[in-house]
Amino acid sequence: MTKISFKAKIAIWFTLALVAVLIATFVALRFAGVRVLSSTLKSYLYSVVEENTEEVEYISKKDVEFTEEELTNKLTDEKDILMEYSDGYILIDEDFLKVINDVYIALYTNDGTMLYGENPLAQASEQHGFEGSHTWTLEHEGVNYNIYDRKLILELPEDKTLWIRGVVAETETMRQLGAVSRLMMLATPFIALLAVLLGLLTAERSIAPIKEIEKTASAISEGDLSRRIDIGEGKDEIHRLAHEFNGMVDKLEKSFASEKQFTSDASHELRTPMSVIMAQCEYTLSAKRKQSEYIESLETIQRQGERMSGLINDMLDYSRMDQGSDRYPLEEIDISTLVTDTTEGMDILQSKGITMDTDIASGLKINGNAMLLGRLVQNLVSNAYKYGKENGSILVSLYMTDHDGNRKSLKGELIPEGAKVVFSVRDDGMGIAEEDQEKIFDRFFRVDASRTEQSTGLGLPMVKRIAELHDAELSLESEVGKGSTFKVVFDAV
Repeated sequence: MTKISFKAKIAIWFTLALVAVLIATFVALRFAGVRVLSSTLKSYLYSVVEENTEEVEYISKKDVEFTEEELTNKLTDEKDILMEYSDGYILIDEDFLKVINDVYIALYTNDGTMLYGENPLAQASEQHGFEGSHTWTLEHEGVNYNIYDRKLILELPEDKTLWIRGVVAETETMRQLGAVSRLMMLATPFIALLAVLLGLLTAERSIAPIKEIEKTASAISEGDLSRRIDIGEGKDEIHRLAHEFNGMVDKLEKSFASEKQFTSDASHELRTPMSVIMAQCEYTLSAKRKQSEYIESLETIQRQGERMSGLINDMLDYSRMDQGSDRYPLEEIDISTLVTDTTEGMDILQSKGITMDTDIASGLKINGNAMLLGRLVQNLVSNAYKYGKENGSILVSLYMTDHDGNRKSLKGELIPEGAKVVFSVRDDGMGIAEEDQEKIFDRFFRVDASRTEQSTGLGLPMVKRIAELHDAELSLESEVGKGSTFKVVFDAV
């Protein structure tokens, strides 16, 4: 079964919708047209009858200055109509029209006798008496007629009252509606054809961005992560989708590039200790050695193995953190206790004669993961020992600031609004050049390449990632030859 294309579906739905609108419009117009034309027809009937009331006059014999013969001769010359009625004459002006635009006009006496005019319903309506001036409807031979009776205000006895009756058939209304309907029926196929063409054009323009998305997605699926969707500026759903898609591909490209670089760097980092181990093994096994030489070789292999083990563990930890924060749930913890316990366990290192001082405020709490925060503190303090100067010092601080950055002491349980908890590690070591201060948070980057055995190159990148997982702000202040200060700022709770 052949599938209908998306463009064809849009065109079909567009055409069906337009035809449905046309049909609904036709029905509404027909319904409204009947009401409007019927009302217009009645208004026209009313106006015709009212105009003809002015063409009828009653003249009493006592008011006539001429003889009857003279009056008749005079009126005949003027084409008016004169007929004797009651105690005088009825004078009908020649402008009194019997039929005007399908409206029939007739003059009646009070007992229903037609005196003048035409009425196609003369017999059918003779049983309907005259009861005030009003409009009514009569059906005759399947046709509805509107009838308007109008009482003439003349100086006549009550039993001699005259009436004008106007009659018009509603076939005129239906004829006009029929003409409109035929016109619409003739126009509908052309409108439907136009709708199809417009639907196809609209569909073509509508799916053009989708085609571009499809083409770009196809190129990306083949491995070209540099491709982006270019459909111009806009704020509709398609443009928002394209924007989100481009953002997703940006992240994917960075992620793949980062993973590629990570793999390359990890391979490079692992190659060096592996080369040392293999070389040491080959050297030791190539000839019979003294016991001291065997011990020395095994110690070298052990150091390289420990370095590889540390590197692998750091890479695994970093990889787990990259998998998302769901693996490390956050809870309210006493960071003062955590920093104190971690630093107390590290001051036994006594590396290079460096002393460590602490300034840790008690009772400070944040939302965090104790394991990750312990790793952050450990990495920063270890980094200070590795790059500190001989017989130098390290200062580990933990304190709270208000929203203006001023240092505050914790009083009871009252936490200032917008308060922050600041953890910092300061050393007086070699310092970091300004051009390297951003790079030190990159994986496997080392300021001093000669110290590769002291570091896996993942310590500070892990600190940065842990800070990100806690929505904390990580910063560095450093000057070559004077030392460095690392700060991590958390939201207080």
